[in-house]
Amino acid sequence: MKPIHMRKYKTPESVIRAIYRLWNDKRRWLQGPVAVTAEGRDTDPEDPTACRVCLLGGLERFTLTREVASCALDLLWGVACEGELSPVAINEEQGYAAIRKLMRKALKGKV
Repeated sequence: MKPIHMRKYKTPESVIRAIYRLWNDKRRWLQGPVAVTAEGRDTDPEDPTACRVCLLGGLERFTLTREVASCALDLLWGVACEGELSPVAINEEQGYAAIRKLMRKALKGKV
């Protein structure tokens, strides 16, 4: 598997969209560590060899600033508040389909 591209985005919506599109290939989605290499070694999301990321890893990988990452997470929280779990918990506990559904709701279907 090839490493994830290093493009950085400026808006919360574009960051969520980039993660959503990355995860069109389910092999790129991750639970547990924030990022791993093709060999399955835990790594930093900013590592050029990172091939898979969890939600937090994707936010770090694709955002231009921490403020943008925080706003993206807030956007997801705004949608998730209808339930009892945070976006990170949804990724970790409910899985792939649930986190992608949350992302589609946050983006109002414009993925």
